[in-house]
Amino acid sequence: MLKISAVVQEQNSFPGKTNKILSKSVSKICVAYTGLDRFFPKEKIVITGNPVRCDIVSVENKRSEALSHFDLDAKKKTILIIGGSLGARTINNSIKNKLQD
Repeated sequence: MLKISAVVQEQNSFPGKTNKILSKSVSKICVAYTGLDRFFPKEKIVITGNPVRCDIVSVENKRSEALSHFDLDAKKKTILIIGGSLGARTINNSIKNKLQD
C-alpha cells in the first residue's frame, strides 16, 4: 500500500493462505520448490530453497552442550527429528509407529 518493495518466503510445496494473499502485493516470492507458479505469479518467483542457519548444520563438538541443555542421559541414544507444517503429522505418526515396534 505504501509502494515499498517487499519479499515473502514460502518454504512449503503447498503455500499458506497468508503468502497467497501477500503474493499480489510483494515484489518477489522466494520459494523452496519448483512448480509453485500454479499458486504465484511466475514473474515474481525466485527459487532460493529453504534458509538454514550455519549453527544447525555444524553439530561437531556440540553433543555435551546439548546433553546438558536438555538434561539428557549420555548413555542413551538420542534422535533429533526436524520437520513440520503439512508433513508434521506424517512424521509424528511414522516415528510413533516405529518406536512401538
